[in-house]
Amino acid sequence: MIATYQRTDLFEKIIKIHNQNLHIALNKTLPIQIPKKLTAEIELITSMGEEHRQKLGQAAADFRTLMEITFPDASIWMTGSFAAGVDLPSSDLDFTLKVPSLGEKPEFAKLKAIRAKLSAFRAFRNVFLTGGSIPVLKMVHTATDVDIDVTIDNEAPKKNTMLLAVYGQMDERFSKLCRGVKKWAADSGVENSRMGRVNSFSICLLFVHYLQQVGVLPKELPSIDGSIETISNWKFKEEIGWVSQNKDSLGALLWGFMRYYSQFDFVTQWISIRQGKALEKRRDEEGDPLDGLPRNNLLIVVEDPFLVPAFNCARSLRQCDIYHRIVEEFVEAEKTIREKSRFPSRKSIGRVEVEKDGKSIDSKIKEIEYDVDLDQEASKSWE
Repeated sequence: MIATYQRTDLFEKIIKIHNQNLHIALNKTLPIQIPKKLTAEIELITSMGEEHRQKLGQAAADFRTLMEITFPDASIWMTGSFAAGVDLPSSDLDFTLKVPSLGEKPEFAKLKAIRAKLSAFRAFRNVFLTGGSIPVLKMVHTATDVDIDVTIDNEAPKKNTMLLAVYGQMDERFSKLCRGVKKWAADSGVENSRMGRVNSFSICLLFVHYLQQVGVLPKELPSIDGSIETISNWKFKEEIGWVSQNKDSLGALLWGFMRYYSQFDFVTQWISIRQGKALEKRRDEEGDPLDGLPRNNLLIVVEDPFLVPAFNCARSLRQCDIYHRIVEEFVEAEKTIREKSRFPSRKSIGRVEVEKDGKSIDSKIKEIEYDVDLDQEASKSWE
């Protein structure tokens, strides 16, 4: 006998409050000027990150160069948001390595050996190791202040990074919109796995699922093979015969994303990118999940597209009050777009741009002051 997911009284209360907020009719449309304004703001978010993107590229090149010098046999994969084309001005760099010359040592020992070599170079500072199930070598690129996280023998991030990069090649709207959605999630507090919310990759997968439902992206999972460096040379759209029939603007799609999840019942449904749809949470009589439902499935469930057995990328969300807050953020974001005709950020995009310019000027002033101080010190040395 198959049993559907059983709700507790607390979950019933959450759903009741949630449903009270679902006041938006499915056939409701936005005035034409709102998507146009939103589209311009999303384009601005992408352009605002260009300076940081150049720093990420410089830091990545320096890391690769030093790794090739110190460990000529190393295979180096860049993973994460920058490699996937969905980075923000706050993004860091992520790499995973394979170094055959380090033999069969534990991962921590291998990273310790790499740290010993890289610490000899001034190109990186604050080089240190963190433990845990997946050890991470952390450092800061001296010239750009870009943070870098390095793992070794870590396969999981590769395909996830490549999947997002492939989607960006399939439809150029994906990368721009994904940056916008990630900015909203960071500003609103929806994204912060360390604080018991959801991580950045889960946000990206939520967005992928929505685009699958509206025909921007295919519901079939693309075949991922090779390396991230070869993606720009692949012709995925031709290989799978995919041409999107959805021609909605960036603004219209962002509003649709917020509207979709303001009405989504995360307590009784879960999301599978692999299957291209949302499914009901079902269990058998013993309480074991059915239909590929991952464990850790009480609240938001976003299945990792590749891992077997099934794995919930949003497993860091465990508290009902935080879950309710996240749902409310979707509701408020949709309302902000519909009623205030602007990007759902705590600060307007224009305000962020002004503050960014101000910080840039402050930074240049500090550089000048630093140079003056150095000149004064040099003068003193001759006295």
